[in-house]
Amino acid sequence: FLNNDIIMKYLIYIFYFFCLFPYVQILPFNTDSQPNALIVAIILFCSQKSGGKINKSLFLLLLTFLGALIILFINYPIKLQSIRLFGGYISLFLIPYVAYTSLKSTGGIPYLFFVFAVSFWLLVGSVQLLIDASFLQFILYREQSISDLIESGRGVTSLAPEPTFYGIICVFLAIINQLCFRNEKYYKWILLACLFQIFVISRSSACIFVITISLVAYIVYQVFCSNTHRDRYILLLMGIIGCIVVFFAIDLSLLAPYRIGKLLIILQRDPMLFLATDASVNERFNHAFFSLYGFLRNWGIPHGFDAFAQNVSDIRSSGMFHNLFISYFNIERYHRIMSGIGALFFELGVIAFLPLYVIMKNFYTLQYKNPSSMFCLFLYLSVMLNAVPFMTALAPFIIGIVIYLNDELTSRTIL
Repeated sequence: FLNNDIIMKYLIYIFYFFCLFPYVQILPFNTDSQPNALIVAIILFCSQKSGGKINKSLFLLLLTFLGALIILFINYPIKLQSIRLFGGYISLFLIPYVAYTSLKSTGGIPYLFFVFAVSFWLLVGSVQLLIDASFLQFILYREQSISDLIESGRGVTSLAPEPTFYGIICVFLAIINQLCFRNEKYYKWILLACLFQIFVISRSSACIFVITISLVAYIVYQVFCSNTHRDRYILLLMGIIGCIVVFFAIDLSLLAPYRIGKLLIILQRDPMLFLATDASVNERFNHAFFSLYGFLRNWGIPHGFDAFAQNVSDIRSSGMFHNLFISYFNIERYHRIMSGIGALFFELGVIAFLPLYVIMKNFYTLQYKNPSSMFCLFLYLSVMLNAVPFMTALAPFIIGIVIYLNDELTSRTIL
């Protein structure tokens, strides 16, 4: 028989696996983001010995969870959809907590395990692109017709339900690589593998825009906040302004066969039509915009769960922001907020500042050891504002990683 320590070690590795592969379906749950990591996290949480003070950041995430629980009970009667949405806030506390304790147990993410994860995402994506478009699609909840995606100028999905989600996973993996493994042997190769998957295999236009926006935001931040190399960042900012001017002057017809090219051509011809032409772009923007607008309009008071669709429907009926409601608008697509950060503010109101503070504070503190952590912060926030709920296990897992890294940094400073 295996002793408890060995069983716990296996469970920790299974937990890591499901965080790095959040869309793999083991049990028949009808959702893209599978709750496998959350289930294992619950087992690990219940198996761990209690003792010692809870980390301050984890305590704030616990308060967020308790706030969400109170809001769930206040919104009586409790609907099934509300319970499903509440699951994201269980993940927002439990996965970072278990990630933090597990990382302390294993001394960080095992490097070869992480290399395997990135390599496997790359392998599956490459096979789908070059050999068999349906490769390993059967282990996902929602199978895509990948051959149709490629014909339309989009990329493949690998082990994700859509090319965009595949690209987002690669962005997350690149963030982990940047934060945890900058001094490791295969650091540059892993970074190149992530970028190759984003730009060539997934061809995710959303991820390309996220990376671009994050880069611009990081450079602007450095111009105003950096004490060193400020002149260099000012030159970069001027270069970006120059590139924007050139963008509106050049011919992009060569990129027309690709989806990113089609979007860039629309943006070039009429920026005001950009949000109202492509259904996917419009939907992602609306989920972020209307959730944050609802937060401000309600003076920071929580809306609770399962109120977003009605809120958007009321705004549409009033005639406000009519340019954002395209002809193929479907209210059924608004029952769950796609934007993780947008959902926080719309559903929890001012309580959302607690997890936002945890995220920003922990990334910010890391910059003294790892200057690129601020760029990683802009990337993470941009992705979470775009189309990722906290139910996607890799998103809260990264929060657990930065809390762990800060704790290690503090411990070494004290020693």
